[in-house]
Amino acid sequence: MKKRWLFEGLVVLILLVLAAFSLSTSHHQQAHYTLDHEKIVYNGGMLKNKFNGHGKLTLKNKDYYVGNFKDGQFSGHGTFKSHEKWQYRGNFTAGVPDGKGTLTTANKKNYRGVFKKGELVHAD
Repeated sequence: MKKRWLFEGLVVLILLVLAAFSLSTSHHQQAHYTLDHEKIVYNGGMLKNKFNGHGKLTLKNKDYYVGNFKDGQFSGHGTFKSHEKWQYRGNFTAGVPDGKGTLTTANKKNYRGVFKKGELVHAD
């Protein structure tokens, strides 16, 4: 009976150690990636092999995004600047403008308001 209790306790301890190890290996780290033959460059946070946290993504055509990422997508506050001289600064969800933000055209005209799934739905 005592041996069985000792064996079960040891098994539980091993499982707890393995669980703690698996959770600790998915820590947030800084990374530099070049993708698609250097057409895409990323510098910023990584978690579980996805862009997470603050970072900068630059495309070959000189478009770039600086801001927060979640699970590989623009998420939270950030700025996307196009090589065609327009930009969006504000909140993103799942990679698209969503929430309060400002779209500035190439002609310097500002559209400030609330965006929903990439579209301006309420102007200030």
